[in-house]
Amino acid sequence: DGADDDNDNDDDNMPDEVLVELPPGPMMVMLEGMPPVVTKMARESPLRDFGVVEGMAVDTLELPNGEVHYELATPDCKVKLAEHADSDGRVVRFINLDVLPLTKAPMTVREVTTAPMMEAFEEVDETEEEVRENLVGMGFDMEAIDEAIEYYKNVGEPLDADTCMTRIITQ
Repeated sequence: DGADDDNDNDDDNMPDEVLVELPPGPMMVMLEGMPPVVTKMARESPLRDFGVVEGMAVDTLELPNGEVHYELATPDCKVKLAEHADSDGRVVRFINLDVLPLTKAPMTVREVTTAPMMEAFEEVDETEEEVRENLVGMGFDMEAIDEAIEYYKNVGEPLDADTCMTRIITQ
């Protein structure tokens, strides 16, 4: 069994899974692929303290607002982590792909806890175009508008100019 002792990140030491509540700040790792796999870790990466090793994959990512993301690709994962880099409450599940399967996104569009009351209003969605026109008319930045629209589509909230505007202002 001593054949690969010269390999310093010995795969035998890879845990099956590690749940990490990230401290604020960068993870200091390189991620590549789909799912995002840790390809390099800085010596001072906070992930080392949790037992994450190179070769583990990001399985799920929970953001401080309670959103959970599944089946992430690296660019998306990096953006989500960066958007919340200065806050507590980012929880990342790293897994050993040789041992565990990736968690599939649940079939429900979103958890019931987000906004059960909104269900009734789903039909009155303004169209994306209407929302965009309204917000552009109010002088908001196109990029911010798109981000807000994208965000509400992702969490499955009804789209309307007011909620988008609130998000742009509070971002």
